[in-house]
Amino acid sequence: MVESVGNCGGRRYMPSSKVYALSGNKTGYTRQKGMTILQEIETINRHVDTFGAITRAETAELCKRYKNHAYYLLHRMASEGSIVVVKNGISSYYVRKKSQLD
Repeated sequence: MVESVGNCGGRRYMPSSKVYALSGNKTGYTRQKGMTILQEIETINRHVDTFGAITRAETAELCKRYKNHAYYLLHRMASEGSIVVVKNGISSYYVRKKSQLD
């Protein structure tokens, strides 16, 4: 009847999909379940493509997560090479990595 969402300190518990189905609120389950990491990365990519850059605070707000998770996502994307960090410290932001063809 209950399932866990997230890992370690970010873990939370919510009613299972069967509870939502019985109550006729299937969309509520999907909304409460939240986004997967791949969906969060896609959302960050769309934001960077639209606005040119993103900060850790914007990422946390966009994905409705803590800043530590936002840092994890941005660091993961940077290590994969899809974005790069500009500056370091409190005023850091991330932009799309320029290809060699540009």
